[in-house]
Amino acid sequence: MALATYRDGAVVDVGCAGLASVEFGVPIDARTRFDIASASKQFTAVSVAARQGRRADSVRRHSRPPA
Repeated sequence: MALATYRDGAVVDVGCAGLASVEFGVPIDARTRFDIASASKQFTAVSVAARQGRRADSVRRHSRPPA
């Protein structure tokens, strides 16, 4: 996991944990690239909704396939 906190467009803090390669014991750092595939879509949707003043549950309602 790698996490960065931003304030006014500047990095305030960075935290990293875990291994980028378990086989070779390579730790995750601030420059590690992650294969996130389609996982970012949900984060993007929630971020856009929050900027528009909408609640996350309204995004969740539309992001699932109908039952």
